[in-house]
Order: sequence, then C-alpha cells, then structure tokens
Amino acid sequence: MTSIVAQVFSARHGDFPSARPLTEPWTDMPSFVAALAERGNDLTDAAIALRPPIADVLAFLRKSEGALHAAMSGSGATCFALYETFDLAQRTAAHVPSSWWHHAGKLTG
Repeated sequence: MTSIVAQVFSARHGDFPSARPLTEPWTDMPSFVAALAERGNDLTDAAIALRPPIADVLAFLRKSEGALHAAMSGSGATCFALYETFDLAQRTAAHVPSSWWHHAGKLTG
C-alpha cells in the first residue's frame, strides 16, 4: 500500500521550482507572512485532488477573522493559519468543526 505522502508527490505535476532561501531573517509577523506567501506550497493542489476536505479547511481558515495567512504544511498532514493576535487564533479554534483536530498556539523566538 502506498502512503498518502507518496501519493501526493506522485499526483503533483511539473518540476519543483528552485530553492528560494531567505536572504535575511524576518523581523516581524508581516515579513514572516510575506516570506511564506512568496514560497507557497507546491503540493497543495495535489493534496486537495486526493483529499478534497483540505480545501474546506483552508477556506475556513482563510475566511476566519484576523487570518493573515493560511496554508498547508508539507504534503497535507497539517493546515495552519497565522493571526494578528493570539486571541483571534483562540476564537477561531473555538469555532473549528468538532471533527477537526485543532490547536491555537503562539510563535516564539
């Protein structure tokens, strides 16, 4: 049996773009969000094709109040959103459908 990760990579079409290393560290949330948005996730479309509910999760997160960026991590094991405040992240987590695992946390560093 082929793992879902292998299936996602097999379902992806085209070449991966060249690596885009950070030229300077981000200094605040807007620069972090910009760096993530610029890079995207080349596996998102393939993962959604195999597991359509991923699109529902991303749509929910993108529409949630205060979401600065929502995306899929890796080959689709996790979807996440970054918020203006921890309070907004907690409020969104409180309204996530009960069938979805969720966690509101803080970035530190």
